[in-house]
Amino acid sequence: VHRLDRDSSGLLVLAKTYPVQQRLKNNWKDAEKFYLAAVHGHLDPKSGVIESYLTEDEDQFVSSTHEPEKGKLAQTQYQVIKETRALSIVKIKLLTGRKNQIRVHFSEKGHPVVGDRKYGRPDKRYERLALHAKVLAFIHPHSGERMRFDAGIPEFFSRIAGGLEESDWDIGVAE
Repeated sequence: VHRLDRDSSGLLVLAKTYPVQQRLKNNWKDAEKFYLAAVHGHLDPKSGVIESYLTEDEDQFVSSTHEPEKGKLAQTQYQVIKETRALSIVKIKLLTGRKNQIRVHFSEKGHPVVGDRKYGRPDKRYERLALHAKVLAFIHPHSGERMRFDAGIPEFFSRIAGGLEESDWDIGVAE
């Protein structure tokens, strides 16, 4: 029904039948998608919306363009929920869902996602991409009921953040 970047962890929705897939996709713009990320450095401001037009080149590298007609609008709402000496732990709400959107937006702000080998800094201290699809909420394709799923905080994030609890997640960007 949707996609996650290859090295991301977290929630993914799959449909068992084509009609269900189409119903979910047709309403996907109304789904709420929340991510947890660790980025290098300290963000200023601590919350906001990153907005740009994203375009992809022939090598499948995504970047922002200043020419709206050449890209697709991408909006990423964020809130810093914890900081360490070198990292910011960020709660993210996708307002749009473009390929590599979170990774590109934070990299272009000078704060690449930890462990991002494509848009970030190679660093052997981090064995994986610190991007996690934590919460997903959408309308059930048959019942019409609002469904909400939470994947929890992976141990990797707790370790690099010097401890990270579910209560830390409750700070910031409204769900």
